Amino acid sequence: MLGTCNLNNPYCWDQGIWHTSLSDIDMTSITSLPATSIALHNFAKTAKLLAIFAAYAASSQLCAQTYTPIGTTGYNHDVIANGIGNAASSTSHGLDELNYVLKSLDWKLTDASQAQTSGLPLDGLIVSNSSPQQSYQLQSYAANNSLRLSSDNPNGTLVLTDPSAYRALSILATSGSGTSSFSAVVHFSDDTQTTLPIQSVSDWFGGLNYVASGMGRVSRYNNSVENNHTNPRLYQINMDLLCSDHNKVISTIEFTRESGPGILNIFALSGTDKNAGLVGQSDLFTEQSITLHAPLKGGSWSSDTPTVAIVDNTGKVSGIAAGQATITYTSPCGTQHTHMVTVANTMPTTTALSSTSAAAVLASSITLTAVVTNSNSNSNSQGSVTFLSGADASTPVAGCTGRPIEQNQAECTVTLNTIGHHRYVAKFSSSNPAIANSSSSSIGVDVLPASFLVTVSPLPADAAAHGGSITCSPNPVNTFTHARCTANPEPGYMLGSWAGDCSHTPSSSNACTLSNVTADQTVSAQFIQVQTSFTGTTSPSDGTAAGTATASFSGGGSTCRFDAGNTAFVTAPQTLPQGQTMPHGMLDFKLIGCDTTPVTVTITWPDQVQGLTKWGKASADATSSSHFQPSNLLVNGRTTTFTVQDGQLGDDDWTINGEIVDPVGATVQAALPQAVPVPTLGHLTLALLSLFAAGLAALGLRKRSSPLSS
Repeated sequence: MLGTCNLNNPYCWDQGIWHTSLSDIDMTSITSLPATSIALHNFAKTAKLLAIFAAYAASSQLCAQTYTPIGTTGYNHDVIANGIGNAASSTSHGLDELNYVLKSLDWKLTDASQAQTSGLPLDGLIVSNSSPQQSYQLQSYAANNSLRLSSDNPNGTLVLTDPSAYRALSILATSGSGTSSFSAVVHFSDDTQTTLPIQSVSDWFGGLNYVASGMGRVSRYNNSVENNHTNPRLYQINMDLLCSDHNKVISTIEFTRESGPGILNIFALSGTDKNAGLVGQSDLFTEQSITLHAPLKGGSWSSDTPTVAIVDNTGKVSGIAAGQATITYTSPCGTQHTHMVTVANTMPTTTALSSTSAAAVLASSITLTAVVTNSNSNSNSQGSVTFLSGADASTPVAGCTGRPIEQNQAECTVTLNTIGHHRYVAKFSSSNPAIANSSSSSIGVDVLPASFLVTVSPLPADAAAHGGSITCSPNPVNTFTHARCTANPEPGYMLGSWAGDCSHTPSSSNACTLSNVTADQTVSAQFIQVQTSFTGTTSPSDGTAAGTATASFSGGGSTCRFDAGNTAFVTAPQTLPQGQTMPHGMLDFKLIGCDTTPVTVTITWPDQVQGLTKWGKASADATSSSHFQPSNLLVNGRTTTFTVQDGQLGDDDWTINGEIVDPVGATVQAALPQAVPVPTLGHLTLALLSLFAAGLAALGLRKRSSPLSS
């Protein structure tokens, strides 16, 4: 159903213009056309247009209000590459988990690099393609320009540089690496607040109802550029404020990322002024209708002169007779808004041209159909239609000059003999002076080759040098059909990321589908080495000489590998296990991409060891590290072997996340304290002691033999 222009509503009617974010529908100037004018649209999309008209007729909501940019601060990351140099040097963080960022039109890798053909505008002004009255002002590309909210950092606050009151707010945002949702709390200057409903934001590739797209992106890793005419995409989220809050001055808005796998990026705010009135055209004809748009839906409508114009509860104004009428809208908040309309008596003839296809294969045929109507007679059989082609639409199509009108239609069959874009015009003319001839409008048809080539990199012949290769089948691929590309990693390697026309495919999938091919395709991929061993120099702290040690593992799955940037030999902690030393320090290692456990880890140390200790959290709720023995420990000379389970004892993050963090160190029994020697006596001293002892013995014998004893 039609209504407020937001992510949940791609269609709205504004001053005679249908606006939609679906790029395959382009229809303008449906009402209030010059006398007998032509409105062109693609026949293949007629069903969509009829559905839109039906939805509009049943709608009870309003859209197309004017939203103007709101100045804000509080952005925490720069995700837009600009200027000259590496993308990483002009940004602070990737927009998504693959470390891609948006790019400005002025970004170049070097002075000699070719200028960008797509990118964000230099002035940073984004105008919604689903509602031209809605615009946003991006922050400077040379400063923080995104409020980037992830699962690790889910909260952020934007501060209004000029606090003001608004009836409605609109948020420009996108989500990297999947969808995300957020809530918002609006803080007012009177210290009150209101909480807005939770909103969902689509992934920046492939989401519907986008308001800006096709600006391209660049990798912070290797500066590779991806230009796509429909991706990436930015989205708008419109939210009405409560009536009681319309006159309150907004000071800050607090955002919280609520759920989803993606990384939320908020770029700008815009708002509807509290004094905004009715929006819509003022002139119409009898038997014609226009639609007025109110700042808030849900109110009531009235006309002060129903004999001239009437209005229904959706804001649809219908002309009855020539004259003027004042249309009044009373909002749910009790505020009244008025709009003067002027009704005239005549209604021009209109012609709608359609084609059986907007794109077709060379040598095929299409049928052009012109539908000619007049609001008074609903028919224009008193005339004919001439079909024209060429760059200036001045060359009559063979066999299609002065085609008769039967049941309001005239047809022309065209055989497509030349590749490229072809422009066609249907021009109505009548000999009846009471019926004005229609002006010329055009429709475009793209004539495509029968097949297209898929360029892949790296090729199978280059697999050894790049760690893998890409194959696509069929290649060439027939126009409007599909091709399947497969990433083939070499032993010891895995797919790191897709690029080119497969960039929408996650790295977890080795297969990519190219759908409905209508142009040459380019597919590439980056392969990364699965590092199952790590060699480094130990870091002893007790005077032991440093040496070479090697760690390896088995198990963990095909993508389990050492995270070289977070694996190193380090010194032992100050607290050593009782009675043990750690002569070779510790190995602080991290395994990533492990989808099965346990993992068996083997470490060969520079010298023989007697044991192994882990230094970390002995339980999930531990607040400090301690020493404990690993599971299934085996010690053989210089080699230690043990097992560790993801998210269990020994994995220091205690989380089942495919990552194992494990600081370990070899131990040796500490030496016992040395005994203190007792001093010994010399030979002469021993002899004198012996004589002294003998003398004492003789004296004792003499006393026992004295007369006193008889």
